[in-house]
Amino acid sequence: MKPIVLVIKFTTNAENKEEFKRILIELFNQICKERTFIDAVLQEGIQKPEEILVYETWDETVEDFLKVHMVKDYRLPFEQALSDLEITREPTVYIPFAQWENPNATGLRNFCVDQADIES
Repeated sequence: MKPIVLVIKFTTNAENKEEFKRILIELFNQICKERTFIDAVLQEGIQKPEEILVYETWDETVEDFLKVHMVKDYRLPFEQALSDLEITREPTVYIPFAQWENPNATGLRNFCVDQADIES
């Protein structure tokens, strides 16, 4: 099975953008612990600063993703925030067919680490 790539464009406004970014980071701090989660990148627009683009990769089908992950308890506050902050969401799903990565590249990296792993 090939992984799926979810590309989701969110549109914020100047008043709610920073709060939404904080909520989105909190959400992905939970998502990254999921067994079928591969990776994610959160990006904000340069030409359109009100836009936030999420690129996430999962090792499962679209159907399984929707059935299993969209109903997780940790998603409920996020879904409510979309409504409360009047954030629009435009999701699209892709299947990758090629990938490149530069092992020497530097940049922003966050790693999901379970606290139990740190303490042992």
